[in-house]
Amino acid sequence: MPGKHVPPGLAEMVNSKLGVGIPPTNGWMVELLGEGGKTYRIYISGDTLMVDDLKSIPEMFPHVDLMLIHLGGTSIPGPNLPLLMVTMDADQGIQLVHLINADVTIPIHYDDYDAFKSPLKDFQDLVTQAGLDKKVVYLNRGDQYAFKV
Repeated sequence: MPGKHVPPGLAEMVNSKLGVGIPPTNGWMVELLGEGGKTYRIYISGDTLMVDDLKSIPEMFPHVDLMLIHLGGTSIPGPNLPLLMVTMDADQGIQLVHLINADVTIPIHYDDYDAFKSPLKDFQDLVTQAGLDKKVVYLNRGDQYAFKV
């Protein structure tokens, strides 16, 4: 699936021309074949920003059962000097939730490093404001989410 660490514009141009070191990224769509031939789809966003390329996903896959959304608003060089955000923050995350419209969304990868500047609470607040609490599951480390295919 499409994904970009670098926002379109000057930063993308500088990264590609000078090889600044921000690597490419992508997401994944996992399709599981269930009983009766039903396909169960899991979209894993990967460390992307909310970019126009993501709009092709619901065109290719109009129904997604489960989305694992990478959040945190990773910034480089770090949260105390956030010159460039390279993963979705809460605002971009809620945009992706609306775009993909998965049956269930689980936020992941939002507190693994010191480089994150967008806490999970910001995303939770936006989910509640959007009336989507029943479509988002929050897991603590070690928790599991069970589903049937």
